[in-house]
Amino acid sequence: MRRAAVRSTLALLLALGGLPARAQSAGAGPRFEALSVADGVWVLRPVAGARGGCNSLLVERQDGLLVVDSQPSPEDARELLSVVARTSPKPVRYLVLSHAHAESAGGASAFPESTLVIGSSETLAALRDPDFDFGAETRDRSEDPRTWVAPEIRMPALVIYGRAELEDPLNRVELLPLGHAHSTSDLAVVVSGPGVLWAGAVLFPDRNPYAGDANVGGWVATLNHIAKLQPAVVVPQRGDPLDTRGVRLQRDALAWVRGQVELAFIDGVPPEQIPDRILGSDELATHFDPDAAPPFLRILFQQAVDEAVAERRKRGLL
Repeated sequence: MRRAAVRSTLALLLALGGLPARAQSAGAGPRFEALSVADGVWVLRPVAGARGGCNSLLVERQDGLLVVDSQPSPEDARELLSVVARTSPKPVRYLVLSHAHAESAGGASAFPESTLVIGSSETLAALRDPDFDFGAETRDRSEDPRTWVAPEIRMPALVIYGRAELEDPLNRVELLPLGHAHSTSDLAVVVSGPGVLWAGAVLFPDRNPYAGDANVGGWVATLNHIAKLQPAVVVPQRGDPLDTRGVRLQRDALAWVRGQVELAFIDGVPPEQIPDRILGSDELATHFDPDAAPPFLRILFQQAVDEAVAERRKRGLL
């Protein structure tokens, strides 16, 4: 599929209110569906009404299949793999982990032993760190966080330390480490021919970004970088694919937060009161969903304040 055709398809889907989804009651039938966004490229996402799970990306290659992100749990991963098997008879040769959170890595142990697990050096370091809480976001999103159990971690077997390519006659894949944004280990996956970019949890179409180990300044820069790449389709970990305009809107939302923090310092607001001031802003609903559940906005605003305080201390301003 030509890149212009991919852009036209995405524009139509967005105009119709997003990608179509089949109605599905919880616990009945497949929990995931494969939605084509380009020739040999599918978004695997939970069907409407299904509980749990998030998006993954499936790429058909001459040498087999590549999946990006393994789902939050082995149970979710097994459901996902059943849809993969119905979509293509080829074996799953690669599993790319976009970052070191459970939404990306929690289901990796359910993939075949023959599948090569790929991740960045930052992802490996985080998963090896006994003090790193890789399940924090998934646990908070679960129906009962008190009963959530962390899944077995399967470490990347192929570790990349910079930009890397997986050549293939059908679909060449680029792996692009993004630096510290949503997490310490964010990685974009680009299917070069059709211009499809997996941005994963760096995007937040629900307007409720989780920032438990984020860097807000780095996050703004990362979204700006993705927009400059001008991919035809940008795939988030949750929600519908976006175009670059959607990416810029999310970049601008985070930039607004940083601006609000700076204005609060100018107005002499004590740092511990700044998150409440932002939460009470009349402009909040323009950029975020103040009614989202579970609510993650206070974590985001506190992180932005902490970064501003650290910068001021470094300059001797506090």
